[in-house]
Amino acid sequence: MKILHATKKYPPLTGGDAFVVQNLEKVQSKNNQTYVLTSKNITYKKGTVFTYGLKEDSQSLDKITFKRILSLTHLFVKSFFLLKKLRPTIIHAHSIDIAFCLSLATKIYHIPLVYTGHGITFNDPRHSFSKRILDLLLMKFSNIKYYFTVDKPSLTDFYKIGINEVTYVPNGVDNNLFFSKKRKNSQKLRLVFVGRLER
Repeated sequence: MKILHATKKYPPLTGGDAFVVQNLEKVQSKNNQTYVLTSKNITYKKGTVFTYGLKEDSQSLDKITFKRILSLTHLFVKSFFLLKKLRPTIIHAHSIDIAFCLSLATKIYHIPLVYTGHGITFNDPRHSFSKRILDLLLMKFSNIKYYFTVDKPSLTDFYKIGINEVTYVPNGVDNNLFFSKKRKNSQKLRLVFVGRLER
């Protein structure tokens, strides 16, 4: 199986989606061919990582700016050539604007597109009305075959807007990071949660 992950952020950029995609790629590449399509912000390239758009700072990737619109336009055009070349079995988008830009090419090449919402905004009154409406429209018109959310309470909001092909899948944890072979059974395991604080 050929899997293409499409994400705004990928290490060395930080962010939950960057870390999740890196770990998915790591696990899935054991039995599949995996590729990553990401913004032009990484400092290295390998044969399985492809970039699009203009170089932007990490914070700008989550905003609607003129530069971001140009980058997404470039992604839209590039998608036809890249998908024709790679012919992935499935595309896993990790951002709704990226999913929308890939949707026409996925339809033409008959490639299923799935989407994971790492932060759903269409139901969040903390975001502007225009952002919520835009995200809602992008969700509805992105040719997405299946949706995943990392936020269990948002399932109800998906159902309310008529999206029933959705599943709650929490972010995974690599046990090897926490359970060392050197650790003795008598030692206490201490966990610290580190997350992003924002309005």
